[in-house]
Amino acid sequence: MYHVSRFAAAAPDRIAATFIPSGRTVTFGALEAQANQAANALRALGLKRGDCVGISIVNRPEFLSAMLGAQRIGLYYVLLSTKLSVDDLAYVVGDSKAKVVIVSAGCFAAETPEALAGLGAKVCVLDIPGDQFEDWAGLVAAQPATLPADVSRGRDLLYSSGSTGRPKGILKALPEGAFDAPDPVNMGGAAAYGFGAGAVMLSPCPLYHAAPHRFANITLHAGAMLVVAEPFDPETCLEAIQAYGVTHSLWVPTMFHRMLQLPEAVRGAYELSTH
Repeated sequence: MYHVSRFAAAAPDRIAATFIPSGRTVTFGALEAQANQAANALRALGLKRGDCVGISIVNRPEFLSAMLGAQRIGLYYVLLSTKLSVDDLAYVVGDSKAKVVIVSAGCFAAETPEALAGLGAKVCVLDIPGDQFEDWAGLVAAQPATLPADVSRGRDLLYSSGSTGRPKGILKALPEGAFDAPDPVNMGGAAAYGFGAGAVMLSPCPLYHAAPHRFANITLHAGAMLVVAEPFDPETCLEAIQAYGVTHSLWVPTMFHRMLQLPEAVRGAYELSTH
């Protein structure tokens, strides 16, 4: 089937994503409803096919619904590092021509909310005090959980790290076809790595990074279960592999270094054979 909406229709009560250590869980049915509400919220903000939205959200369920919402109404969505300063955030927002930016608590830029007013885009916030910006959670909650009337396929607009000057956007044409048509990249990734509906993917990394973002998409659109570390903690991740029967994961070397710093008794305390 290779699309989250199809799994939501077929098995709405199946778990789509779990966040650790909080234990927050989202079913496919709930995720589909939240994605539709996010899509309707973005439409209510005036965004139309070909427009761009910036997403600077820490690892929490609203990241997934905003991403999926943009994908179903023909938007480009820019994944903005939660570690960006307001100045760096402003550069990418301006360069991408994002008309709306969603910023959550836990982002570096949120530490100076008065500076967000100078981004040159409509700013929506999650759990950031004050009334100078649109409350994203409230706006989304007020929207219908049904598909917008004018659905179409959107896509990511990824930026380089800026190691050779300013970050550079990688702009590709929007895909055509039905919004729930299988994405060839997701299908290829699922086939290459053996993702089926019984797979469980652990994502210990921030979802704004390109590879974690891609594997989150592969997981959800393959009807598999996504386990997301809210912050990375080595023992919590080992525990999650055992608790959820994790089959797939994606790491960076620093995480292995921290894992190897755990006492040997802790490292050996968990059953990891599903992985």
